[in-house]
Amino acid sequence: FVGEGPLAEPAPVEVEEEAAELLEQGLALRPRDASWRMERALLDWRRGRREEALELLQQSLLDVLGVDEAFSYLLSWSRTLGRGDDLIERLRAITREYPSAALYFYRLAEALDEPEQLEEKLSALRAALRANPRYEDAADALAFTLSNAGRHQEALDSCPPAEWRGPVPLTLLGRRAWVQAGAGRLDEAIQAMEELLQQDPGYTWGRVRLADWYERLERWEEHTRHCEAFVQYAPHDGVAHGYLGDALLRSGDRAGALASFRRAVELLPSYEFAARRCFTLLLEDRAFTEAEAVLERCASALRQPAARSMRARFLVARGDVEEALEELEALCVEEELQRDELEVVLDAFGATAAWDRAFRVVEAHFEQETAAPGA
Repeated sequence: FVGEGPLAEPAPVEVEEEAAELLEQGLALRPRDASWRMERALLDWRRGRREEALELLQQSLLDVLGVDEAFSYLLSWSRTLGRGDDLIERLRAITREYPSAALYFYRLAEALDEPEQLEEKLSALRAALRANPRYEDAADALAFTLSNAGRHQEALDSCPPAEWRGPVPLTLLGRRAWVQAGAGRLDEAIQAMEELLQQDPGYTWGRVRLADWYERLERWEEHTRHCEAFVQYAPHDGVAHGYLGDALLRSGDRAGALASFRRAVELLPSYEFAARRCFTLLLEDRAFTEAEAVLERCASALRQPAARSMRARFLVARGDVEEALEELEALCVEEELQRDELEVVLDAFGATAAWDRAFRVVEAHFEQETAAPGA
């Protein structure tokens, strides 16, 4: 009910107030409902009341720990506001108070993300598994964490971990193949994952890993086959259509690729890769009406610099140079700006008489050190 995203129009004050009132009523009726609490906190966060948003989640911490999305916001906001260590201390205290609650150890492990916290993170994951020997997420996180630390043999030995009881689920067998790939044993990983897909063709996480591995080996026929199967088994997944679009574009099927990227954008406007590819192909075709429609559909769902970069390119392509230069000015100071988002705009200006002016805009920001760090 309230616009969200980088270029979304701010909601009228009266709409925000009405939304806040409805959420307050919901919280009054269900004070321990973490989903209601999360929505109310999100409204505060969007309105710039960040401390209040964080406090709202902290007030009912045990309830928030039970909802993945709510905890994700709590963790992200705590780090953004410099309160990450405070949250970790509270989680440590909760695990001491509830030593048999597997979930609380798992949440502590999620919050421990610094290299020097590795052993404590592993200890928390093992404690979660001792409390619940069939805790699939904790087992998966244990193998993932060990492998990322370069401890591949320990990671393999953790698929399943020693604490595990009962049949080994497909997800852990898939994680084992992923660990093998990370350890440089790519042929073994591919064979293992292919066998898992024979057992369950709808195991899309495994299929995506195979597509990635075949791409790494430049085995394009197998790569495309798995991208096509990804769409077959997940037809409403925008990422699946993005994978297929990329495979088709690589094979020279530009029309098929554009159709796939269109579908990806339709299903998942926040999917930046597909949005940018679809938009680029449409600009190349000078299909400005459709390109503008894609921009309007995706802008509120993408990161702000990605959306601004696309808009600046659109304005250049359409010949609105002055407006494009204004957009470039705004793009240069975006906090999350990535270098390629700036480069593609400069490339667009390169085909116009305004390239020097565009370059001077960027140069001025770098000289004044006002350009975003990522650029």
